Amino acid sequence: MTWFQITFFFPVLSSSLSPQPTPAVQLSVPCSSKSPSDPSSPTPRNPSLPSPSPPADGDGLIGPGHPPRLASPLPLPAPPAHLMFLSRIVLRDPDSIDSPAASMASSKKLVTRDEWERKLRDVKIRKEDMNRLVMNFLVTEGFVDAADKFRVESGTQPDIDLATITDRMEVKRAVQSGNVQEAIEKINDLNPTILDTNPQLYFHLQQQKLIELIRAGKINEALEFAQEELAPRGEENQVFLEEIEKTVALLVFEDIKNCPYGELLDVSQRLKTASEVNAAILTSQSHEKDPKLPSLLKMLIWTQNQLDEKAAYPRINNFSTAALEDPAI
Repeated sequence: MTWFQITFFFPVLSSSLSPQPTPAVQLSVPCSSKSPSDPSSPTPRNPSLPSPSPPADGDGLIGPGHPPRLASPLPLPAPPAHLMFLSRIVLRDPDSIDSPAASMASSKKLVTRDEWERKLRDVKIRKEDMNRLVMNFLVTEGFVDAADKFRVESGTQPDIDLATITDRMEVKRAVQSGNVQEAIEKINDLNPTILDTNPQLYFHLQQQKLIELIRAGKINEALEFAQEELAPRGEENQVFLEEIEKTVALLVFEDIKNCPYGELLDVSQRLKTASEVNAAILTSQSHEKDPKLPSLLKMLIWTQNQLDEKAAYPRINNFSTAALEDPAI
């Protein structure tokens, strides 16, 4: 049992930093507390840092893996019915499940696989609604070719012009490839107000530019850029200041593995910044910044967790296959 005949992968790139008070507005190096004169201090960072290979061209850039392949015809998927049925049970008393099986030793209701699947089949979902969910995901994540093919196959019209997706993906690819200045210029060409009205996004792009300078071993240029472009923003925002300090700390260590902020040089940091840019452009186009499908997955997880307290039933544990697993008795 699968979600669709289209396989999706939903990357989760989230991180948060809790700001700590800083006594003065100045750049410091939080990775090391030793004096530069201390012979045991870490060796300065080697100027020639390896650069991760940029993602390959094409829609596959929009996340790990490849673009979804379309299958025709598109059947009605079962898991959304699973979600709707679960929601009904959680909102009502679980005793409304008429199960011929005996109750478990505990107070939980036991539901057999046959009964569960029978009730799932009773939940009716319109194919048009499912198609709109698929189109929403393809458009939001930028799979322009797949969205166009799906439009032809299913007759589902996207809610934005597919031509605008190409421009948005060019910006995203520029960030993913480390060409931050090119991305900034493309954003301004697309809509100059995006960066003017989103100082956090602009700061993160500038921070990514500093990371790319450090990655390339341009130490003097990186320090100058941090002092002239980023430090003034740190004076106005404590969170920005801490981010600057963590980024500059990359210069101290020859082996990034010894620095607690070495993940900033990982390709996942590029993807995180690119995702933020993508969301800002979508918002400027009056389009929701996140696809609906991941939200439905989260709702399914929450609903199952709620029902686990009241009943034993076939649940979905592996969301890549959406296979029902019998309850442990």
